Amino acid sequence: MPVLPSGRRIEFSLDRFHALLGRMELAEAQKTVAALHGPDDLLYVMDVVQYHADSGKPFFSGQIAADFESYVSDWNFADQDALAEWIESSSARFYRAEAIDSIRDLVVELAQQHQYKRQEAPVLQAA
Repeated sequence: MPVLPSGRRIEFSLDRFHALLGRMELAEAQKTVAALHGPDDLLYVMDVVQYHADSGKPFFSGQIAADFESYVSDWNFADQDALAEWIESSSARFYRAEAIDSIRDLVVELAQQHQYKRQEAPVLQAA
């Protein structure tokens, strides 16, 4: 992500969404991922990570990408405009589509792990 007009530096993170999927029941995670049809569907789960101007350390800003599409952020208009434009760019949309593929792969992996755990579980037989 480029530096915004104010000098603010940000990135987007799906880490908390990945963690949430990992804590869900498998069927719920599969249903959630099945609802991701296009790049814009990720805007509601992409956390905005901002970097402190002085230390350069990242922190969650408490906002999501969709906040900038609807201009509900309290950031200045120039930053919101630049970010909304970047979100709609073909390269950003491409990377969000790639991220959806990666998330689908993650859920397939979770399903395989779930299947292996079920196979390893002892089978109780009636006496």
